[in-house]
Amino acid sequence: MSEEKLFMPSYGRHFECIAGDCPENCCVEWIVDIDENSKKFYETAEGAVGEKIRSHMVHEDEDDETVFSLTKGMNHVREWGIEKDDQGKSKLKLSGESADEISSSMNNDAAAQAGSETCDSTFDMNCPFQRDDGLCEIRLTYGYEHTSETCREHPEFNEEYEDFTERSFSISCPEIARLISETPLKKDIDEDDEILLTPLVYPSAPCQSSDAVLNALARARNKLFFNFDEDELLGTHIIHLRDAAFSLQPKLFQMDEAFAEALPSENNMLLDSFFRTGDTLDETDAVFCDGAAGLIKYMIENQDFLTKRWENALNTTLSFLQDGQFSVSSFAEFCRTKTQDISRVFAYFVYRYFLKAVNDCNIVKWSEFVIKCILVSVLVSFATGMDFYRTAALFSREVEHDGDNASMLLDMIFDE
Repeated sequence: MSEEKLFMPSYGRHFECIAGDCPENCCVEWIVDIDENSKKFYETAEGAVGEKIRSHMVHEDEDDETVFSLTKGMNHVREWGIEKDDQGKSKLKLSGESADEISSSMNNDAAAQAGSETCDSTFDMNCPFQRDDGLCEIRLTYGYEHTSETCREHPEFNEEYEDFTERSFSISCPEIARLISETPLKKDIDEDDEILLTPLVYPSAPCQSSDAVLNALARARNKLFFNFDEDELLGTHIIHLRDAAFSLQPKLFQMDEAFAEALPSENNMLLDSFFRTGDTLDETDAVFCDGAAGLIKYMIENQDFLTKRWENALNTTLSFLQDGQFSVSSFAEFCRTKTQDISRVFAYFVYRYFLKAVNDCNIVKWSEFVIKCILVSVLVSFATGMDFYRTAALFSREVEHDGDNASMLLDMIFDE
């Protein structure tokens, strides 16, 4: 086998953790798994920090894992958004308010009610080794190489295939969200080429795979990106993705019949009639509201929430959809004002999940998952007034980084 190659989005070259300046620090609220090599080091680490490490190591019998227990500490999470200059360069725009004071960023009465139920905004559950300045006590004491593997890899997602590894970067990280917001989608690929290369990939050296299913998926994804127009509306992107998935699906099942699964009917595709009949027809209001409210309600009832602010945001969105405030024309106008941003986040989700169909040959399932990811992000931003990249980051934090919550959303595809 040839030397394994690594592919990643072009903005991955420019990522640098902003550490204590991060408005939604990854040391807050997430339980950190301790890998075996780090565990061995911590068990004999010297000094006061070593003693502190051992006092916070907890073995979870259910998952047979060792983790750091969370402790109450300074709340380092702040409301944030992204703003661009005339040249398209982005910067994080920070608010001085605690992110748990969520009612300040929402645009209706339901939000104020949701905000009144937040937890203490002065303290939060943090990694015990996050200092008050937001920096890591373990890294500062023992060095980067002795932080847990979970901490060293974040915000990377690595997918290992037969001949190569594909790396994506989680939009839950505010700095990654900022980089995505200012990185145009490139169109530098032959759509008929049988190489595992997308317009988002850097470096440009091709890598072929012997896996027929993987190549079929890669070619389809390449074609989607090749024809991708950042100025097109969300509905157009969704139609193109669905058409590609339903066109490719029979071919994948022929390649490997062992993985043939039941597919959701086209009649059950969320909001399909809305996107195929236009985005300004008043008579589609009820159709859209019913489908969108069903999606949000399903998440509220089935998700295991990490943060109160995301639970509040979903409840606010559901109220907005159910109390008559929603109209298709206003939603369509909202999408028009953010076509480039929505397009780039949509492409992020396509890049993250399209090739996962190599594991089950069910590209329709994974395409519908992508559509739900982007729709939830857009709907929450529209209903609450929160920055769109912030809602996408919160969605990623709650769903992409939680296997049970991701499975919950995948299950909905067959439960509709």
